[in-house]
Amino acid sequence: LAFANGVALAADESYVAVAETAARTVVRLWLTGDRAGQRDLLCSDLPGYPDNIARGSDGLIWVTIASPRDPVVEMLHHAPMPLRKAVTRIPERLQPKPKRTVRAMAFDDAGTLVHDVSGDASGYHMVTGVREHDGRLWLGSLHEPAVLKSQLRRMLGAPAAERFADAFAWQWLQLRDVGRFPPDKVLYPSYDTHLERSMIGETRAF
Repeated sequence: LAFANGVALAADESYVAVAETAARTVVRLWLTGDRAGQRDLLCSDLPGYPDNIARGSDGLIWVTIASPRDPVVEMLHHAPMPLRKAVTRIPERLQPKPKRTVRAMAFDDAGTLVHDVSGDASGYHMVTGVREHDGRLWLGSLHEPAVLKSQLRRMLGAPAAERFADAFAWQWLQLRDVGRFPPDKVLYPSYDTHLERSMIGETRAF
C-alpha cells in the first residue's frame, strides 16, 4: 500500500476500504463471498490526496481530499529513492506546500461517485477527517483547531460544487466534442447548430 491512511468497513461488512494517499486511490479488500481475500480498487485517479475515510449513515464511503493533486509531488513519488530521501533534507520552507482546499467525496459499493462536496477554504482547509450522519457532515483538519459542521445539501449547492458538476459533465460525457463530427446533412437535414446547443443545454440541466 502506498501510504495507507484511512480505513472503512462496508455496510454489509463484505469488504474493508483503505485509502492510499500516495497512489490517490481507495483499495478494497474483500472479506466475504467468492472474492474473499482478493483486493481491487473502489476508486482510483482521485483529484487529490485522500486522507481518512469513513462509512456514513447513508451507507457511502466518504473520502477526504486533503490537498489537490500536485505535479511536483507526483514526480517525486516516481523518482528514485535517493532523490526522494534527498528531498526530505530540504528546509521545510522550501518544500512543496499543500494547496488550501475543503473537499470530500462519497462513493457507493460499486465505486460510483455519488457526492463531491467542496467549500470555502479561506478560513478552514486541509480536511483530513470526515463523518456523515443524517445529511450532516463533520469535517476535521490536521491544521485547524476546530471541526467544521455543515449540511450536505448546503455544500452541494455551493458554487464550487456547481462548477464541479458542470466540469464533470463536460469531461465525462465529452460534451465538448458535440458538433465536432456533425452527421451527414443529406441524411439528417434537421441537424443544425441550434440542435447542438439544445443537446448540450439539456444534458447540463439534467
